[in-house]
Amino acid sequence: MKLNTENNSAEYRSGGGIILSPNGKYVIAANRGSDNKLLVFKIEADGQLGKPVSYKANGIEPRAFSFDGSGKYLYVTNVFTNNISLFHFDEKSGELKAAGDAAKISTPTDIKFFN
Repeated sequence: MKLNTENNSAEYRSGGGIILSPNGKYVIAANRGSDNKLLVFKIEADGQLGKPVSYKANGIEPRAFSFDGSGKYLYVTNVFTNNISLFHFDEKSGELKAAGDAAKISTPTDIKFFN
């Protein structure tokens, strides 16, 4: 994977939160700006990140994430649409499946679960 160091427009400077899956096999990151997507990277055997799979964040400006205690659900705060999106997480494939809004809340910027 090569980082983009040549383009500094807002479109390319829009990283949001980043989280490691509970099983340690995937990295999930947000791309905000005009993209508003979640990127799921498999961690390969050599420690490098594989090609990302992209998912709609189901909101604008995805900022923070948190897995619930079971590790089966990912919650994503979307700042400009005032919602927290819920996703089912498949720990074997890394696939995310949208499950609607977990909550409507004004300007959510962070979310944490303490187990």
